[in-house]
Amino acid sequence: MTKIGDLTFCLHTDNSSINALSILDSFLNCGWDLVNDGEIWILPIEDTDFDWKIFKDTERDIVLNIIQNKYIRNELIGVVMTYKLTGHGVSMLLQPDLKSIKVICNINQKMLKDLNVVDFSWYLMKIIPILSKLKITIDSITCDYS
Repeated sequence: MTKIGDLTFCLHTDNSSINALSILDSFLNCGWDLVNDGEIWILPIEDTDFDWKIFKDTERDIVLNIIQNKYIRNELIGVVMTYKLTGHGVSMLLQPDLKSIKVICNINQKMLKDLNVVDFSWYLMKIIPILSKLKITIDSITCDYS
């Protein structure tokens, strides 16, 4: 059985202009991309079963519109993102109230060499600077590998 690493960031911000859309935009401007092997995976509107929907990379505008609508509807936003040319990616779940972000390291998981354990530090180094730049306070980070 394959083990998957995941990170849960418990957050808070006093800046009312910070929202799920601005966080996603910051990730996209800092080396992350919605496209993974020519596909974009997101949670559709009114999804309660984590039934991911797949779009072609040419349908980015449609995907961004769905994400915008999910934000307006105060729904959980779920996107799959990969980092630059590494092939390492995550499924990211953003709570509407931004109290937490769940990052599931499930795409070509970055592993610690010779230890067969997920390299959480790699993911943390790619995520924490983005949240810090937005002046989001990280109250806690939980790492799980199971």
